Amino acid sequence: MSETSRFRFSLLLREIENCLHDDTVSSLALALIHLDGLDEINERFGYLGGDKVLEAFADRLADQAGDQDLTFDISGTCFAMLLRNRSNQEQVLLAAHRIAEIAAEPVMIGSGQAASVVNIGVSMLPDPADTAEALIRQCEKALGHARTLQEPIVCYTLGMTGDTTIGAAPTLNLREALEADELKILYQPRVSLRDGRLAGAEAVIRWQMPGGELLPVSLFMPPADDPATMRMMCWYWLDHALKSTASWARDIPGFLLSLQLPANAFELEELVDMVGEAIALRQYPAHLLALEVTDRMLADDPGGLSTVKRLAGLGVRLTLADYGAESVNPSKLKDIQLHGCMLDSLLVRSATGDDTDRRIVAALCQLADALGMSVGADGVDGSDAMETLLALGVDHGQGSYFDVPMKAEEFCQRWITRFARSAS
Repeated sequence: MSETSRFRFSLLLREIENCLHDDTVSSLALALIHLDGLDEINERFGYLGGDKVLEAFADRLADQAGDQDLTFDISGTCFAMLLRNRSNQEQVLLAAHRIAEIAAEPVMIGSGQAASVVNIGVSMLPDPADTAEALIRQCEKALGHARTLQEPIVCYTLGMTGDTTIGAAPTLNLREALEADELKILYQPRVSLRDGRLAGAEAVIRWQMPGGELLPVSLFMPPADDPATMRMMCWYWLDHALKSTASWARDIPGFLLSLQLPANAFELEELVDMVGEAIALRQYPAHLLALEVTDRMLADDPGGLSTVKRLAGLGVRLTLADYGAESVNPSKLKDIQLHGCMLDSLLVRSATGDDTDRRIVAALCQLADALGMSVGADGVDGSDAMETLLALGVDHGQGSYFDVPMKAEEFCQRWITRFARSAS
């Protein structure tokens, strides 16, 4: 059983010191966690609703902790998890990723649902921290970077200061992973809600750890000051995805392959040429490749916006990811002429049980239709969600209700073969 207590930082410091004198503890890691979005939850559901979200997260965090891990309620929206005997940084980041996942799980409040997001700063002892106080301070700095850069998880690196304008997460020897073929491209089906037919797939990239666990790209994304590694990763992602799915695009009418490259990738001068070269090399129909962009990228990054327009010149489709998560500028969307959008997964989950969110999704679908965009939904986790989205006019969906991301060979067996059989 995990231990959960209401510790302040002074008591957290004491607990770390106790672990340092415990012969059974060889290493320590600390995850400092800040819950965000409570102001909006309080405004919508009242303070009792916000308290319910905090209590649910505290309970889930305790359940998530291993037998030898400790969780702490530091303050109203600040928590910590002390991880003992994690042998490497990858294991620590996997634990942090699971914390982010449980924070995103909706909490029922009356007839509605609410979910929070987290920023997490992590570090380890004895390296890079060498004392209990250094471990806490390093996590505070990493958390500050995470909040400023709006990243879910940031791992402390030597040289990181209190100035949160510098780079954040380390690359975790991504170059070595590329050379060792440890990066894997997985495919998650997108299914037509109207007739259940295969509409396409999203190609996602994962880093396979020695133990078999798969790290999401958010945990190993190259920083902005390392464009060379970003180029290597994006080429690997594009080339492998197009090579694996070229026959699917040729044989299945309307099959659309989607990729959501990191925002930093759209700052690469070579990205447009890279996409064009990959399409030519794999003889891939450009109009059957969709690259996903975010509203924030379009609003805040003139260089990224220019790249998006040049990509459109290749004939590639452009879709808006996380539709509804940020403010929507219809005139901006009209100028770029996006082909489609994917509703934000949190909005999808809450629309099932909340009338207000259901009306929001309906309005977003109407706006997308007026702009000539197809509407998809991410995070379709059950039949209720699928039926709600279908009634609201959503075209296709993606999520665990249909299937999880998988290797190309398995996707072929479970989806391509089935589609070919049904088509015949």
